Amino acid sequence: MIVENVMSLKEIGRLIGEGGEEAGQLVEIGLGGDVMGSTLGMIKRERGESVLNEIRGSSCLRLEDFRPSHPNRSRILETFL
Repeated sequence: MIVENVMSLKEIGRLIGEGGEEAGQLVEIGLGGDVMGSTLGMIKRERGESVLNEIRGSSCLRLEDFRPSHPNRSRILETFL
């Protein structure tokens, strides 16, 4: 959806941030980081690193915001930090 310009990475980030039974719950349990990391990985595999960097830059997202506060961090997201 992102690489086809149906939805922006910024919008995906907003949905992840608001997701869960309560806003922020997906990030807090670590699932938000996994989703964001998987999304970035798919963009990189399908379109390459230069397109990924362009999409990340235009989104103005801070990937650190998708890290849970507890030590169970998303290994998927960590590769992009």
